Amino acid sequence: LSGGGLDPAKAVERVRRGEVGRGLEAPGPFGPRRLVYCDWAASGRALAPVEAAMRHLVAPLYANTHTSSSLTGIQTTCFRDEARQIVA
Repeated sequence: LSGGGLDPAKAVERVRRGEVGRGLEAPGPFGPRRLVYCDWAASGRALAPVEAAMRHLVAPLYANTHTSSSLTGIQTTCFRDEARQIVA
């Protein structure tokens, strides 16, 4: 964040604004309460910009990775392989 010219506070605010379900209230024994998500390390929350990219770039070509007999299967295998290289 510091080397890319993006202010860390602005970056955090962008993520906060993009959180799917932000401000959601959940029913409870004492009435509705604002949902507080505390498990960021394990799974995190859905973020609107990421979900939009998935919907537009990945989902149209998404298929089973166990097949190489279709364009969609090959593309999904490439998505998976690229993700593994990025994470490694």
